[in-house]
Amino acid sequence: MEESIVDEEEASWLEKNKSLGDWGEQIALNYLRSFYGIDNVSDVAARAYLGFDIEVVKEETIYGFEIKTAKDNIGFHLSLNELKVANDKLDNYNIFFLKIDVATNKVSGYILNNPVELLDLDILKKYKIIIG
Repeated sequence: MEESIVDEEEASWLEKNKSLGDWGEQIALNYLRSFYGIDNVSDVAARAYLGFDIEVVKEETIYGFEIKTAKDNIGFHLSLNELKVANDKLDNYNIFFLKIDVATNKVSGYILNNPVELLDLDILKKYKIIIG
């Protein structure tokens, strides 16, 4: 008999958040393709090790966009891998944050360039975390 490490409530939460995240990634992908051109924007979310969901190539430079989507609250989390990649890429790393106001059905989008500096997230150096 297999024992699940995730209960039904957690599974439901994970499923809802995955659907919300997928929706946000599609909105961001469409936006970035309209801005940078369809040939310059790729969905790389399936390659989680990259540390971002969407790759934009502009003038031979690769920019990473990690997509975060939330309802009502303004919180999101970054994985340790996302933090490491953000720390490595600095100005070439962006968080594309989509906030949904459930009461009004309004979606607001924000692009945070270099979140390590912008949000003072340089924990890799502060806590001497070495990855890779």
